[in-house]
Amino acid sequence: MKEIEVKAVVRDKDQLIAKLTQLGVALGESVVQDDIVFAEDVASFTKFIPNANFLRLRTQGGQTILTYKRSEANELSSTEHETVISNPDEMTAIIQQLGFMEAVRVNKTRRRGRYRDFEICLDEVGGLGIFIELEKLVDNGDVLVIQEELFQFLESLGISRDDQVTQGYDTLMKIKNTQ
Repeated sequence: MKEIEVKAVVRDKDQLIAKLTQLGVALGESVVQDDIVFAEDVASFTKFIPNANFLRLRTQGGQTILTYKRSEANELSSTEHETVISNPDEMTAIIQQLGFMEAVRVNKTRRRGRYRDFEICLDEVGGLGIFIELEKLVDNGDVLVIQEELFQFLESLGISRDDQVTQGYDTLMKIKNTQ
């Protein structure tokens, strides 16, 4: 399964929530997500970006989820696999034994909703700000066409192309931490 995303900075959270509510989108309760992202080469930002494979340990609600991501057409489209982990410390040791190193930590508060065949995430990311993210899971299809479709929906909510973000939170945090 492929996950295709678009994301943008949110300038007016209350206005955005009002527009989503008008469309019948009910955002769920806030969930805190603490992510540790691992990559094979984290020596520098220029070495971090081209990594083909990423692993993430996400803790939320007392549960830890291991995610494998492999970028596809761009940073916001990837093959993704997830599973629940019963022992995060042992999983961290396994990841490190496989040669992966901690690249970055991302902490956010997320509210989720659904509209048509995609998921809407309203994220408040520690140290970065507020974002809206649309995610669509597909078996196949043109990534850029699907991303355009998703962004057109964001535009209907008043989100400007100038606010589009083409990098994941892990990359944005890595950039911030190297400045």
